[in-house]
Amino acid sequence: RLEPAVNVESELSEDTDHLVEQQQQQIDHLLQSNQTLQNQVTQLVNHISSLQIPAAPSAPPLRKSPVSMLEKFSGQMDMFPAFLGKCQLFMSLKPEDFPNDQAKVGFIISLLSGQAAKWATPLLTQDSPLLDNFQGFLQQMRVMFENPIKSQTVARRLWDINQGKRSLQEYIAEFRLLCMDSNWNEPAHVDAFQEGLVDTIKDELVHAERASTLDALVIQCLRIEARLQQRGSRRPETLGRARFTSPPQIAEANPGPPRHLLLDTRIFLQSQKEGIPTVALVDSGATTSFMDRAFATHYEIPLVAVDPPIKVETVDGRELKSGPIRFATQPVRMIIGDHEEAISFYITSNLHLPLVLGVSWLRLHDPLVAWAQNAISFPSLQCVDHLRHICAGQDIATPAVSLPSELSDFSDVFSEKEADQLPPHRAYDCPSGELRLCCDYRRLNSITVRNSYPLPLIPELMERLREATIFTKLNLHGAYNLVRMRNGDEWKTAFGTHYGHFEYTVMPFGLTNAPAVFQHLMNDIFWDMLDRFVVVYLDDILIYSRSRDHHLHQVRQVLQRLREHKLYAKLEKCFFFQSSIEFLGHIISPEGIAMDPKKVEALCSWEAPHRVKDVQRLLGFANYYRTFIPGFAKLMDPITQLLRKKVPFRWGPPQQQAFETLKKAFVAEPILRHPDPNCPFVVETDASNVAIGAVLLQAPMDGRPLFPCAYYSRKLTASERNYTIWEKELLAIKAAFETWRHHLEGARHKVEVRTDHRNLEHLSTTRKLNQRQIRWSLFFARFNFSVTYVPSGQNRRADARIREAQQLDACTQQKRGEVGPDSPWTLEEDLLRHRGLLYVPTRTLRALIMTQCHDNPAAGHFGFYKTLHLVTQTFWWPRVRHDVFAYVASCVQCQQAKAASGAPPGLLQPLPTPGRPWGAISMDFLTHLPSSSGYTTVLVVVDMLTKMTHFIPCRRLPSARVTARLFIQHVFRLHGLPDRVVSDRGVQFTAQFWKSLMNALRVQVCLASAHHPETDGGTEKVIGILAQYLRCFVNQQQNDWVTYLPLVHAPDLIRIYHAQFPSKPHPDRQTRGKGPVVRDSVVTRRIDPAGSFDSDDSENGRLEPAVNVESELSEDTDVSQYIYS
Repeated sequence: RLEPAVNVESELSEDTDHLVEQQQQQIDHLLQSNQTLQNQVTQLVNHISSLQIPAAPSAPPLRKSPVSMLEKFSGQMDMFPAFLGKCQLFMSLKPEDFPNDQAKVGFIISLLSGQAAKWATPLLTQDSPLLDNFQGFLQQMRVMFENPIKSQTVARRLWDINQGKRSLQEYIAEFRLLCMDSNWNEPAHVDAFQEGLVDTIKDELVHAERASTLDALVIQCLRIEARLQQRGSRRPETLGRARFTSPPQIAEANPGPPRHLLLDTRIFLQSQKEGIPTVALVDSGATTSFMDRAFATHYEIPLVAVDPPIKVETVDGRELKSGPIRFATQPVRMIIGDHEEAISFYITSNLHLPLVLGVSWLRLHDPLVAWAQNAISFPSLQCVDHLRHICAGQDIATPAVSLPSELSDFSDVFSEKEADQLPPHRAYDCPSGELRLCCDYRRLNSITVRNSYPLPLIPELMERLREATIFTKLNLHGAYNLVRMRNGDEWKTAFGTHYGHFEYTVMPFGLTNAPAVFQHLMNDIFWDMLDRFVVVYLDDILIYSRSRDHHLHQVRQVLQRLREHKLYAKLEKCFFFQSSIEFLGHIISPEGIAMDPKKVEALCSWEAPHRVKDVQRLLGFANYYRTFIPGFAKLMDPITQLLRKKVPFRWGPPQQQAFETLKKAFVAEPILRHPDPNCPFVVETDASNVAIGAVLLQAPMDGRPLFPCAYYSRKLTASERNYTIWEKELLAIKAAFETWRHHLEGARHKVEVRTDHRNLEHLSTTRKLNQRQIRWSLFFARFNFSVTYVPSGQNRRADARIREAQQLDACTQQKRGEVGPDSPWTLEEDLLRHRGLLYVPTRTLRALIMTQCHDNPAAGHFGFYKTLHLVTQTFWWPRVRHDVFAYVASCVQCQQAKAASGAPPGLLQPLPTPGRPWGAISMDFLTHLPSSSGYTTVLVVVDMLTKMTHFIPCRRLPSARVTARLFIQHVFRLHGLPDRVVSDRGVQFTAQFWKSLMNALRVQVCLASAHHPETDGGTEKVIGILAQYLRCFVNQQQNDWVTYLPLVHAPDLIRIYHAQFPSKPHPDRQTRGKGPVVRDSVVTRRIDPAGSFDSDDSENGRLEPAVNVESELSEDTDVSQYIYS
């Protein structure tokens, strides 16, 4: 009885399964139908969305505007085609004004003038039927004014035309214009077009398939030119010849890829938060970026001058009507979508849009342009990819540095873990003691285009810290490795090792553009903080403030900026809230700037160089601190001599002495104060035969002594060593003004220049200046200064720059170590004393003390002993007697007010008597004479024994080489070489060439004392007699004096000589054995009353003072009659 129930149960189970299967099939079918419906809905939504998307913005259509009135046609054949075309265009744009042929003909006739008007006049007067037939009228005009040989001219032009230096687009446009008027077939056009192309395109066409039509050939040439430009075969135009495409010209571009698009842009000034919305035109035809002048004026965008102005040409080679570019904007922040950068624009007028972004911007960022959507995008938030490689180095012990509690919320900025991550892409192209991998990229650098972005000047950075009292220094972790390499350029940094081949993914150390790129990055990040409270030099960031409260806020601003740009600092190399800090090898403090003691210690332990490379390393290290070393150029002169070409390396006593003096100068360097523009400046200068030097000082308003701000020195060039003493001293002033021009030009107080050359006091009143001095005087006109003469004993700072190194606080510290029971040195109240007298360490304080003890009214300008007594009552320093004596002896007030108390000076001593005729000679010039036959100067040569003279005319004041040539021709040729030559200190006789020549000839050069003509009084007397003689005989115009020069020997000087030396024989008798013979035709011989000659007088050649020269010498007097026998 249980079996039927089992069967029923099995049947029900089967029915249930069947029903479930049917329901599952229906569910699957419904799901499939639902999926199909969803796909259809999705397609419909996409289709509807695509229909709702607005069309991509395109260039607005040109608004239909009336054409301006046409110029009149005067009948010139070459202007007829253009005139006719313009008329037809005008009538087509205004069809309502020309309803019939009569109106059209009348309009054209109204535009005729000249010969064309004369041709049309009979048509009007005779009521010609052509007035109602426009086509017939045009036919008659063509017969009259069209070129009858037009086809021949066009054919000749088609064959002669060539591209030359023009662009390919210009050549295509002109060729197609000629083709319109030619009857050549297509192959002829192709051959003529190809013949006129430049060689670079012709060479590429050889490898391409020959085009059968002109259009196909044009497309081939355009592709070839584009490829050549990509390969860099054509150098881009420089900014000085920038070609700029204005918007109306863009519409006329040849077929091909678009060259421009419009972008929505925002410009942010420093004080703005919202920005200025505007539109920028991306134009590949513009070499650089421009901004419209009206836009810049309206929004008051700050501008800077462009010097020199830059010429800009349009695409057709014409210069812009607005003239050259004279201004550019300061860097402004520009945002395009997600892209942000700092950029400068050149200012020009008549732009149809506010901004134009040119090829330089496109090359820098290399954006992705979607021409179909008229949009531009960048690979990421930054433009150019750079990669990073971290070199694992050896652990080096570094001082433990903790983050101040005030900055604990910025601990992530100092995270080493985050710093090890690959940095983000940034908008840029391309030293600790730990080990760092460095590859040799010299060959890569030699073919790399240099990035001209400038690094800041270290002296300028130091000047920004003038009033700061608290400092914080940050050092970035990884430095150059914070910038990634661009995708695809990694292979350029490849290097191989025995472990394999490696490529950098970040910018490595050693690339030529790495410093410029990294500095560009840092300046763009801190652009609004620079020179306000932040200075940045590569990866070193210095934050400076006047108070701690402001400083904390500013440090937090800097750290926040680092956090935003994912830059990380190295905590162990950072210093916070310091009153004195090391920055770029200098110790910065509120008192001023000093050298890093570690660098000073390194130089003091430097070994003497053994080869030229060692000298170069020494100079490279020492030159960095030359502003701290007085007289650096003079000091290093013996060492720098070893760097000359063809000079063997010999390290001798002069070099060793200079090396040791350099070490002492480094140890005794002063602290340079920050220049204060509110205090007056004092410049002390000095010059020697080797170098010039200067020191910039300031006088505090509170009456404290002068303190140094900077030192300057350099060696004189070969030509500058030939300058006179006056010019060398003036050159030192000029070099100082050029170096510190940013402080001295426009200074609030008058600049005082101190020099030990008295003649420079009359610099502003000197009338006679040569061309070089005139140029210098124009330079000095920019400054408000006065020159003060300070005797050499008082101008101690400047003399020390050239002749010795100061020993300041270093001496004091050394003497402090000698304090003891048996030592004369003692310490009282932390003051160093010598035998109870206060020790004065610096020359500045010594000069101030001597001034108080001598110049003060209470001191009374007493003499040496009383002044010394006043000084040594309280003070002491080495050579105090010598310093006091020099100070008192050089006191100007004492020399002017006191009577002479010493013994009278002795008699003048004559020059040594020469041992033979023409053994000692003197030379001088008589200048500024009226021009006579082109001569204005006379070289006077006097034999100091016989007083015989030579007067040599010169066309102008000769140079040293010309003077040497005259010496050879007129002295050496006749009398041989002298033993000694006496002259003044003219540029001819102080020149290196003259000294070298005399030294080679073994002739002693004796230069007279400066501004003391009595040294060579004999020559000066002869020059006076010569001038007196010429004044007596020259004509009224004073232009014939050169004809009398040979006569001066015969009548005048002989009388003068015998009047002064009656007991001496005549010079000619001393040198030649006989006196001069004078012809009867010129000089009347002495005749006795009996009518016979005075034979004695004739034989001896002696001419009495009563000798009479003929009444007048004729103009054609033969001066060759005056001979010596």
